Amino acid sequence: MERAGHSIVYSNPFFISFGGKTKQGCTNDIFIANEAPESLSQFHYNSTLVTPRMWSSTALLSKGYQLLVWGGYDCNQERALNDAWVINLENGTVSPLEQKNTGPSPRSGHQIFVKEDYLIVFGGENEKGDGTSDIYVYQFSTKLWTQVSDSKPIKGRLGAVCFLHEATSSKQLEFTVFGGIVGWNQDKQVLNDQYKATIQL
Repeated sequence: MERAGHSIVYSNPFFISFGGKTKQGCTNDIFIANEAPESLSQFHYNSTLVTPRMWSSTALLSKGYQLLVWGGYDCNQERALNDAWVINLENGTVSPLEQKNTGPSPRSGHQIFVKEDYLIVFGGENEKGDGTSDIYVYQFSTKLWTQVSDSKPIKGRLGAVCFLHEATSSKQLEFTVFGGIVGWNQDKQVLNDQYKATIQL
C-alpha cells in the first residue's frame, strides 16, 4: 500500500488509513491494522461516492464505529475539496455529512478534530495555494457551521501537527499547533513555531 498524503486515525487497537496518492494517482481506499504488521487488510465500502484524494483529514465519530472524511486534494482532477463523508466501518455504508449552512472553503493539508458534539477544522491550503489559519466549528446536533476567532492570531499554514488539550470547560476548546508550511504559492517557508489556540464553543 505504498502511498503519500494519506491520513491515519487510531482507535485502540486499530490503525485506520484512508486515501493518499499512489503511483496510479489519488485513491480512496481504507486499510485497517492492529499493532501486528501482518494484520493489515483492506476494508471494502461503497467507495464510489467518495472522490479519491490526498491530504484529507479524518476522525472517528463518538457515536458508533464511523470514519469522518473531510476535504483534501483531488490529484486526478487537480482541485481542492470541502466535502464531508461518514463511512460506517461495520457495514461499509457511506453518507454525506448533513450541513445546513456553508462551512469552510475547499482546502487540503488541514487538521480536523471531533470533540463530543463538535467538529473543528483548522487551516490548510486553499485553492490559491495559500496557507490558511481560519477555524470553523460544526455542531452535530444543529448541523450548523460557525467561523470562530482564536484568542491570538496564527500564521496561515498547511501540514501542521495539532493536538487537543484536555477540556477545562464544556464551552471552551484548546489545541496546540506546531510547524507546517506557509503555502506552495508563497515562499514555501517551513515553520517551526508553536501556538496554543483557544476557542469558545
